Amino acid sequence: VVDVTSIGVSVGIVAAGAMDAQSTVGGSTGAYIGDYTDIGQVSSSYVNDILIDASSALTVSNSTTAVSAGIGAGSENYSSAQVSPTVDAHISSTDVLIDVTGAVDVNAEATSNADASTFGVNAGAAAVGTSKSYASVKPVIQASAGGDITAATLNISASHKLPATGYSAYAESTGSAGGLVGVDATKTEV
Repeated sequence: VVDVTSIGVSVGIVAAGAMDAQSTVGGSTGAYIGDYTDIGQVSSSYVNDILIDASSALTVSNSTTAVSAGIGAGSENYSSAQVSPTVDAHISSTDVLIDVTGAVDVNAEATSNADASTFGVNAGAAAVGTSKSYASVKPVIQASAGGDITAATLNISASHKLPATGYSAYAESTGSAGGLVGVDATKTEV
Protein backbone atom coordinates (compact mmCIF):
# COMPACT_ATOMS: atom_id res chain seq x y z
CA VAL A 1 0.00 0.00 0.00
CA VAL A 2 1.36 3.40 -1.03
CA ASP A 3 -0.45 6.51 0.23
CA VAL A 4 0.79 9.97 -0.79
CA THR A 5 -0.75 13.30 0.27
CA SER A 6 0.36 16.72 -0.94
CA ILE A 7 -1.13 19.87 0.64
CA GLY A 8 -0.22 23.48 -0.10
CA VAL A 9 -1.44 27.00 0.69
CA SER A 10 -0.24 30.20 -1.05
CA VAL A 11 -1.38 33.60 0.27
CA GLY A 12 -0.15 37.07 -0.68
CA ILE A 13 -0.74 40.11 -2.86
CA VAL A 14 0.33 37.85 -5.70
CA ALA A 15 0.17 34.17 -4.74
CA ALA A 16 1.19 31.19 -6.85
CA GLY A 17 1.73 27.56 -6.03
CA ALA A 18 2.15 24.10 -7.47
CA MET A 19 1.40 20.79 -5.79
CA ASP A 20 2.41 17.47 -7.27
CA ALA A 21 1.89 13.92 -5.92
CA GLN A 22 3.07 11.03 -8.11
CA SER A 23 3.49 7.34 -7.40
CA THR A 24 4.39 4.49 -9.73
CA VAL A 25 4.44 0.97 -8.33
CA GLY A 26 5.47 -2.13 -10.26
CA GLY A 27 7.53 -5.20 -9.49
CA SER A 28 7.17 -8.85 -10.26
CA THR A 29 5.90 -11.97 -8.51
CA GLY A 30 6.49 -15.48 -9.75
CA ALA A 31 6.00 -19.14 -8.86
CA TYR A 32 7.13 -21.99 -11.07
CA ILE A 33 8.48 -25.48 -11.59
CA GLY A 34 11.73 -25.05 -13.45
CA ASP A 35 13.66 -26.91 -16.13
CA TYR A 36 14.86 -30.51 -15.68
CA THR A 37 12.37 -31.43 -12.96
CA ASP A 38 10.93 -34.89 -12.26
CA ILE A 39 7.91 -35.19 -9.95
CA GLY A 40 6.17 -38.49 -9.15
CA GLN A 41 8.62 -40.57 -11.17
CA VAL A 42 9.51 -43.11 -8.42
CA SER A 43 7.20 -46.13 -8.73
CA SER A 44 6.98 -46.82 -4.98
CA SER A 45 5.77 -43.32 -4.01
CA TYR A 46 2.90 -41.15 -5.22
CA VAL A 47 2.26 -37.43 -5.44
CA ASN A 48 -1.35 -36.33 -4.96
CA ASP A 49 -1.63 -32.69 -6.08
CA ILE A 50 0.52 -29.75 -7.20
CA LEU A 51 -0.45 -26.11 -6.68
CA ILE A 52 1.59 -23.30 -8.22
CA ASP A 53 0.17 -19.95 -7.13
CA ALA A 54 1.56 -16.44 -7.76
CA SER A 55 -0.42 -13.44 -6.55
CA SER A 56 0.08 -9.70 -6.20
CA ALA A 57 -2.02 -7.09 -4.38
CA LEU A 58 -1.01 -3.44 -4.86
CA THR A 59 -2.80 -0.25 -3.81
CA VAL A 60 -1.67 3.30 -4.60
CA SER A 61 -3.60 6.33 -3.38
CA ASN A 62 -2.51 9.92 -4.14
CA SER A 63 -4.21 13.12 -3.07
CA THR A 64 -3.31 16.74 -3.84
CA THR A 65 -5.00 19.73 -2.20
CA ALA A 66 -4.03 23.35 -2.87
CA VAL A 67 -5.41 26.78 -1.99
CA SER A 68 -4.10 30.02 -3.47
CA ALA A 69 -5.41 33.48 -2.45
CA GLY A 70 -4.34 37.05 -3.24
CA ILE A 71 -5.06 39.99 -5.55
CA GLY A 72 -3.51 37.73 -8.19
CA ALA A 73 -3.73 34.03 -7.37
CA GLY A 74 -2.84 30.92 -9.31
CA SER A 75 -1.93 27.29 -8.85
CA GLU A 76 -1.22 24.17 -10.83
CA ASN A 77 -2.03 20.89 -9.09
CA TYR A 78 -1.39 17.32 -10.22
CA SER A 79 -1.92 13.82 -8.83
CA SER A 80 -0.86 10.58 -10.52
CA ALA A 81 -1.21 6.97 -9.34
CA GLN A 82 0.08 4.14 -11.53
CA VAL A 83 0.15 0.41 -10.78
CA SER A 84 1.84 -2.06 -13.15
CA PRO A 85 2.69 -5.44 -11.57
CA THR A 86 3.96 -8.50 -13.45
CA VAL A 87 2.66 -11.84 -12.17
CA ASP A 88 3.80 -15.17 -13.64
CA ALA A 89 3.00 -18.78 -12.69
CA HIS A 90 4.24 -21.58 -14.91
CA ILE A 91 5.58 -25.08 -15.40
CA SER A 92 8.62 -25.09 -17.66
CA SER A 93 8.51 -27.07 -20.88
CA THR A 94 12.22 -28.08 -20.84
CA ASP A 95 12.64 -31.70 -19.67
CA VAL A 96 9.84 -31.65 -17.08
CA LEU A 97 8.10 -34.91 -16.15
CA ILE A 98 5.12 -34.76 -13.79
CA ASP A 99 2.94 -37.69 -12.72
CA VAL A 100 0.31 -37.02 -10.03
CA THR A 101 -2.86 -38.86 -8.99
CA GLY A 102 -4.89 -35.67 -8.48
CA ALA A 103 -4.81 -32.12 -9.80
CA VAL A 104 -2.14 -29.81 -11.16
CA ASP A 105 -3.20 -26.16 -10.65
CA VAL A 106 -1.27 -23.18 -12.06
CA ASN A 107 -2.70 -19.80 -10.97
CA ALA A 108 -1.50 -16.22 -11.54
CA GLU A 109 -3.55 -13.42 -10.00
CA ALA A 110 -3.30 -9.67 -9.43
CA THR A 111 -5.53 -7.29 -7.51
CA SER A 112 -4.60 -3.68 -8.25
CA ASN A 113 -5.97 -0.32 -7.19
CA ALA A 114 -4.87 3.15 -8.32
CA ASP A 115 -6.64 6.21 -6.91
CA ALA A 116 -5.71 9.81 -7.77
CA SER A 117 -7.57 12.93 -6.66
CA THR A 118 -6.81 16.64 -7.00
CA PHE A 119 -8.63 19.54 -5.36
CA GLY A 120 -7.69 23.16 -6.11
CA VAL A 121 -9.14 26.51 -5.02
CA ASN A 122 -7.95 29.90 -6.29
CA ALA A 123 -9.40 33.20 -5.04
CA GLY A 124 -8.48 36.80 -5.83
CA ALA A 125 -9.19 39.74 -8.10
CA ALA A 126 -7.62 37.61 -10.84
CA ALA A 127 -7.54 33.85 -10.12
CA VAL A 128 -6.29 31.08 -12.42
CA GLY A 129 -5.88 27.41 -11.66
CA THR A 130 -5.58 23.89 -13.06
CA SER A 131 -6.25 20.55 -11.42
CA LYS A 132 -5.20 17.31 -13.14
CA SER A 133 -5.52 13.68 -12.02
CA TYR A 134 -4.31 10.48 -13.69
CA ALA A 135 -4.81 6.87 -12.59
CA SER A 136 -3.76 3.73 -14.44
CA VAL A 137 -3.66 0.00 -13.79
CA LYS A 138 -1.63 -2.02 -16.32
CA PRO A 139 -0.87 -5.51 -15.00
CA VAL A 140 0.87 -8.25 -16.97
CA ILE A 141 -0.51 -11.59 -15.78
CA GLN A 142 0.44 -14.92 -17.31
CA ALA A 143 0.04 -18.61 -16.47
CA SER A 144 1.20 -21.61 -18.50
CA ALA A 145 2.10 -25.28 -18.27
CA GLY A 146 4.58 -27.22 -20.36
CA GLY A 147 6.44 -30.49 -20.17
CA ASP A 148 5.02 -34.01 -19.91
CA ILE A 149 2.15 -33.88 -17.39
CA THR A 150 -0.01 -36.82 -16.28
CA ALA A 151 -2.78 -35.79 -13.86
CA ALA A 152 -6.49 -36.29 -13.19
CA THR A 153 -7.04 -32.58 -13.93
CA LEU A 154 -4.92 -29.69 -15.18
CA ASN A 155 -6.20 -26.19 -14.36
CA ILE A 156 -4.46 -23.03 -15.63
CA SER A 157 -5.76 -19.56 -14.79
CA ALA A 158 -4.56 -15.96 -15.05
CA SER A 159 -6.82 -13.24 -13.68
CA HIS A 160 -7.00 -9.60 -12.67
CA LYS A 161 -9.45 -9.12 -9.82
CA LEU A 162 -11.32 -6.05 -8.66
CA PRO A 163 -10.43 -4.73 -5.20
CA ALA A 164 -12.82 -5.62 -2.35
CA THR A 165 -14.24 -2.08 -2.52
CA GLY A 166 -14.08 0.63 -5.16
CA TYR A 167 -12.56 0.50 -8.61
CA SER A 168 -9.29 -0.78 -10.04
CA ALA A 169 -8.55 2.75 -11.27
CA TYR A 170 -10.24 5.95 -10.09
CA ALA A 171 -9.35 9.58 -10.76
CA GLU A 172 -11.09 12.78 -9.73
CA SER A 173 -10.22 16.44 -10.29
CA THR A 174 -11.99 19.38 -8.70
CA GLY A 175 -11.10 23.02 -9.23
CA SER A 176 -12.60 26.39 -8.51
CA ALA A 177 -11.59 29.98 -9.09
CA GLY A 178 -13.33 33.01 -7.69
CA GLY A 179 -12.77 36.73 -8.13
CA LEU A 180 -13.29 39.60 -10.53
CA VAL A 181 -11.67 37.38 -13.19
CA GLY A 182 -11.60 33.63 -12.49
CA VAL A 183 -10.32 30.89 -14.81
CA ASP A 184 -10.09 27.23 -13.90
CA ALA A 185 -9.41 24.01 -15.81
CA THR A 186 -9.68 20.40 -14.66
CA LYS A 187 -8.58 17.21 -16.39
CA THR A 188 -9.12 13.64 -15.27
CA GLU A 189 -7.74 10.58 -17.04
CA VAL A 190 -8.14 6.88 -16.20
